[in-house]
Amino acid sequence: MLLDMKAHVEGIRAMIFKGFYYLDIESNSADRDRAKLFASFAEILTPLVKCYGSEASLGVVAQAIQVLGGVGYTKEYPVEQYLRDSKILTIWEGTSFIHANDLVGRKMRLKEGKPFMAWQAHVKATIDAMEGTPGFEKEMKSLNRGYQCMEDVT
Repeated sequence: MLLDMKAHVEGIRAMIFKGFYYLDIESNSADRDRAKLFASFAEILTPLVKCYGSEASLGVVAQAIQVLGGVGYTKEYPVEQYLRDSKILTIWEGTSFIHANDLVGRKMRLKEGKPFMAWQAHVKATIDAMEGTPGFEKEMKSLNRGYQCMEDVT
C-alpha cells in the first residue's frame, strides 16, 4: 500500500511538471505555432491533473489514517482533517464527473480534435522514444496502457 502512495505522488508530480513545461513553452517559444500547440496540450492536461490529484489524495490520506490505526480517526492527529479536506477537493474544484466531461466533451473536440490528436501523437512519440530504456520499463508500460485506453475512448 505504501508503494501505491509513492506511485500516486510520482504520477501527479509528473503530470504537474509536464503541464508547467507546456506552459513554459507557450510563454517563451519564439515559434508562435509551437507555443499555441503546447498551450493546447496544457489545456488538455489541466482536467487530468485536477481530477487525478483530487481523487488520489483521498486514497493517500485514507492510507495515512490506516497506518495510525483508530487514533488516526481522532482529532489527536491532523489526518482526520486532511480526509475531510481531500474530499472537498473533489467537489470544490469541480467533481471528477465535470472534469471528465470537460476532457471528453470539450478538450477532445476542440478545433475538430486536432490539438487532442497532436497531444496523443506527442504521448505516443514519448512512449516510442523511451521504450526499452533501462529503468523506465514499468513507467512506459503504464503510460502505454493509459495511451491504449485513450485510443479506445477516442
